[in-house]
Amino acid sequence: GKQKAKKGIRFKRFPPVLNIHLKRFEFDFMRDPPEQVKVNAHFEFSKTIDLSPFAKDAGEYTLHSVVVHSGDVNAGHYVAHVRPALAVDEDKWVKFDDEVVTFCNEYSAMQENFGGVDTVINNYFLDPKDKDRAYHCPPRTHSAYILVYVRTELIQQLLRPVDPEEINPQLVEKCRLAAKKQEERQRERLENQTTIKIRVVLERQLHGMLGFRDVSMIQQLTEDDEEVLKLQRTQTVLELREKIHSMLSKDGRPKLSDMALFVLGGQYSHQSTQFKPVVGHVGTKLSRYTPQYSMPHFDPNDPHLNVLALFSRAYDPKTLQLFSEAQRPSCLDPWDDKMTMLLVKYFCPEKQVLVTLGAYYIIKSQELSRMLCAPYPSGSAPDALPWVQTKLRPLVADGVIAPLTEGCNAVPVKFEEWMIFDEGEEKQAIRKKIRSTVAAEQLETGDTVVLQRAESEEPQIEENDPVKGPRYAQRTFAQFAARASSALDVRVLLHDSSEPHSLDGVAADGAYDDQSTSSLQSAEIVEREIKMDSRWTLGNVNTVLAHEFGLPSNQEIWLWYQLQNDVGPSGTPADPINVGYMDTQNEVTLGEVKKSFRLDKAAWTVHAVAVPPLPPKASIDNTFRHVCVRYFDSAVTEVANFILVVPWASLVSDLVEEVRKRMGDKIPSGLPLRVVEMSGGRQANVLDPAQTLSETGLARMANALHFCLRVEPAEQVEGEVLVPFSRADRLTGSVFGHPFLLSCPSKTTVGDLRKRVQDKLKVPDPVIQRWRLVKHDCGKTPLLKDEEVVEFVSDSRVCLEYPHPCPSRSSMVSRGAKALVISKPKK
Repeated sequence: GKQKAKKGIRFKRFPPVLNIHLKRFEFDFMRDPPEQVKVNAHFEFSKTIDLSPFAKDAGEYTLHSVVVHSGDVNAGHYVAHVRPALAVDEDKWVKFDDEVVTFCNEYSAMQENFGGVDTVINNYFLDPKDKDRAYHCPPRTHSAYILVYVRTELIQQLLRPVDPEEINPQLVEKCRLAAKKQEERQRERLENQTTIKIRVVLERQLHGMLGFRDVSMIQQLTEDDEEVLKLQRTQTVLELREKIHSMLSKDGRPKLSDMALFVLGGQYSHQSTQFKPVVGHVGTKLSRYTPQYSMPHFDPNDPHLNVLALFSRAYDPKTLQLFSEAQRPSCLDPWDDKMTMLLVKYFCPEKQVLVTLGAYYIIKSQELSRMLCAPYPSGSAPDALPWVQTKLRPLVADGVIAPLTEGCNAVPVKFEEWMIFDEGEEKQAIRKKIRSTVAAEQLETGDTVVLQRAESEEPQIEENDPVKGPRYAQRTFAQFAARASSALDVRVLLHDSSEPHSLDGVAADGAYDDQSTSSLQSAEIVEREIKMDSRWTLGNVNTVLAHEFGLPSNQEIWLWYQLQNDVGPSGTPADPINVGYMDTQNEVTLGEVKKSFRLDKAAWTVHAVAVPPLPPKASIDNTFRHVCVRYFDSAVTEVANFILVVPWASLVSDLVEEVRKRMGDKIPSGLPLRVVEMSGGRQANVLDPAQTLSETGLARMANALHFCLRVEPAEQVEGEVLVPFSRADRLTGSVFGHPFLLSCPSKTTVGDLRKRVQDKLKVPDPVIQRWRLVKHDCGKTPLLKDEEVVEFVSDSRVCLEYPHPCPSRSSMVSRGAKALVISKPKK
């Protein structure tokens, strides 16, 4: 049988360092409900304790450290009081409070942390009546939590200075290497503040560079170049020129006067960079040309300048030697304001490639056609070709571009066979006149011009494929640039139109345990990556998506742009981006929608839902509308949903009959139904059957999946009132999830109310016992206990507070953290 017994722990011996844990936290079963609390009772401890009565050879222990906890069971802070020099000075206490370390006295370390209550001090001389007044002494929120004692006779041994090499030599070596690296990084940072790297770019490196103007491509030209200069920021432009000249010249050739320098810098905006001439007084400091923080080629860890060294055309760009000793090089130093340096590119329509030819300097008063007709000094005079044709010849030989036509190679040049554009920002193309001067075309040093053979500039559609979308012609650089700037990489997620209604990431699936269920976990989502063009009309987009997902060609598809928190279209109040253009979808382009919604990204994530198409012109005269109807059973579980195209003048009763027809035997014959208007889960209106749909709040909402109608059994006992219930976060009191209506007597006990909720939602006892019932009346929120009697008035509502937080905090906050309000049916 049962025997009396004692349970405990018996120590045979104590360790050299003894840690005593004071049980300051306990579970209080006397509270309702029981919960964890902090014990702030008074407990004194001494500097020394004698443990010899408790174990053999235990001896005396001396207090070394006191760990203090301040706060309560939910939040707090830890502070340590330590005697680090106990072996030398036993009265020296040090307080460690996070990163703050200070000296303290013995009272602050020990007596102050005994716990108990704080004494209230009153000045009886000011008010003698206070002498007889009883004052409440509040409990201290800070008290000792852990005590550390060390064996007295072992203090010298335990607290002696430790040799790190003896304890952990590997860690010491690791720390030494880390300190060395830190010193090197510090030295590099200091050096970067006073020096700057010079990355020299030559014209031969520009030749053959493909694509639009891109800073990263220019950066890559000098990444592997070992001959990188490093100069002090206080050095002058003259010293820079001399350094670059000495690095590139051989036997004094090219001369210093035959070279011009251009530094990569900003122009119109912080995203645009161009080569600008290094001009100014010879004593100008290099710090003047340091890239600004907003520049795309600014690198704080590797400050550098990209400098283009351009030599006279009398020199071969590959060897930097004169083509002919008889040639007289142009003097480029100092750079004249009457001169302009242009980066020249060529667009090949056959290969659809944009290639850089090089840098061309020209007087502003000269025509742009000069680069097409002025002989280039390479080779003998009779065979000399203009600069552009000379640069194109090796590219044709290598197959990079297609051969030129006879008109482009004709001598003299037929200028009508050529076109020229200015490559602007954001892949823009501005047509220029080839027989006009540089000054007249407002071209400046560093601008990029693009040459090509003459083609028709009509913005014609090359192929109007209804399946893959229109394909636009790219015969000119303007069309090529328009295609590049209009390209969109679209990730489309097709949601099932029957996806359950998701409120704050919670679906009405009958699950009421501590883990709420998101509608997206069970819904099937089909994903596609589609390349689109912002010049497509919304009709083109709809047709392409219908073919891509295997839908009928006349299928109407609603689109949402990049929904937050991975919620589906039913979980967001946002309107579809294309729902307002259904009757003009063959006129409105994707670019116009992009501009209207300020969608600047070139890569989109679009959520799509296929819905039944409206009759023609229905959205203009507003005769028909999409209405999403969701049928909920008596346990507040979504059983089915439909997207209906109904006349906007239909009655609510007509909608109920349509639901009965679609549900069939799933709705018992004669079961009364009611229609509840859901407005984001925050407000619900019980609709009058004789009310028209145009009189409801749906008239203002475009997202019918979110702002829907809920059809449910009309369970209300005669003489009872409908009380709105909603789920709430216990921490914040904010509502989330799907609300419901419950028929209750106007006066009942909380225990009966809890039983009614359990019977309706069909939740087990352990779950319903964890919920707290909070009644809201005129701003009051009393916590309801089972033995209390509660009385409901017209504006009463009840929240079921969960012990776990809302699954989608941001969605909950976006709803304004307002509780459910249910209005009376309109008469």
